[in-house]
Amino acid sequence: MSTALHPPQLCGDAKPCPFCGSPALLADIASAEGGTTPRVILYCSNESTLEEGGCAARPRVFAETSVAALEQWNRRAGPNKLIVAQAVNRLRQQAREVAAKDPGNEMVRDLATVFAYIATRK
Repeated sequence: MSTALHPPQLCGDAKPCPFCGSPALLADIASAEGGTTPRVILYCSNESTLEEGGCAARPRVFAETSVAALEQWNRRAGPNKLIVAQAVNRLRQQAREVAAKDPGNEMVRDLATVFAYIATRK
């Protein structure tokens, strides 16, 4: 099944991404697939690569309606997760700075492993 998005729009009622703090996008999937059953996706708008500071988790919520997707998204996006996400992003930036100066740094290798693991979590 395709996950083509048609057309993605910022969802002002959605809380920020709990992992990176970026705004959420809402898109109609059924229209893009030619389907008649309403299906929508709400997802983090920060789709840059990890090296470019993108969201490590790339969370997505699929639902039959935009209201249901918004309820699911906002239920799991709490302020404590946002604080942790901001701390992780600061740590990732600091690791990049250290890696630029000392590519063989053991801490940077360990952090790269952690960030790779986070990226696999949906």
